Amino acid sequence: MTSARQILRYSIPGSIYLIHLVLCYLIYQRIRGIPLIDAVPPIRDTVGGLLAILATIPIGFVIYQAYYFLYEPIVRPWPLRWRGRLVRNDRGGEILESLDPGHIAELEEIFACKVRLGKRHTVVPNDGSLIGKAMHRSGVQEIAGPFAELPPASKEQRRAYEDLWYTNWDVLRAAVEIAGSSQTGEQVKAEYTNLSDIYHSLGAAKTAVVAALTTLLLLVVVAHPLRFADSLPRSFFGIVAVLALSVGIYLVLHIARGRTWRSAAAAMKLGLRWFHREQQKPRPEQPA
Repeated sequence: MTSARQILRYSIPGSIYLIHLVLCYLIYQRIRGIPLIDAVPPIRDTVGGLLAILATIPIGFVIYQAYYFLYEPIVRPWPLRWRGRLVRNDRGGEILESLDPGHIAELEEIFACKVRLGKRHTVVPNDGSLIGKAMHRSGVQEIAGPFAELPPASKEQRRAYEDLWYTNWDVLRAAVEIAGSSQTGEQVKAEYTNLSDIYHSLGAAKTAVVAALTTLLLLVVVAHPLRFADSLPRSFFGIVAVLALSVGIYLVLHIARGRTWRSAAAAMKLGLRWFHREQQKPRPEQPA
């Protein structure tokens, strides 16, 4: 990753974190009846503003680590009996299964691995409970397919799905790198790189919104409980307002991220198929 891409990636979630935190704080204080001019003292010089701008990069870097820490095949922070059963899409497998069988066989031979496709996850069934209905209608997924014979939420089941998830994604990324190493396929890699940056930046931005909201709650409820209780009704409505704002922004970013992935998946499917067909065409003989 180039330095320019690193700065762009890390500055976006860091900036969103600071902006959203300040915005939520101002809304909260205004609802409590405090004038905005008193809520944020004026900056008397540019040093504070400059430091805030520079801080967006290290803050964004930390936010990215939290984002990648949570971005894994198994959705672990889920209580009760669903813990270890809920999973993320096997995105690599979804793209690989659109390629020709001959292309898949070549990739397996090159990387000495087995690409396992087919049914890997399914929507949580509607078990009649309130939570089950909500999960089913939201399209939440759980492990299925080739792992059905293993005990639900077992270590073996989670490990098998994780191995498949990472293997398919690593093979896909390597296939894109191979395509990008040639002049005919460099556009495939460029398109993937651009959409990947947007996709992960949106994911980190979602994490930044949650982090900013969490910071605000810690500041107003934990750090200053007496001030919070001093005007309890207004403080409560202030928290509700910033919570609603945060949820709205989070949903917008979430929807945009999903649409970005659909564009990236379509670009990779079509690009890799085209690249493979181009590679199969007979080359003109070189003159002696």
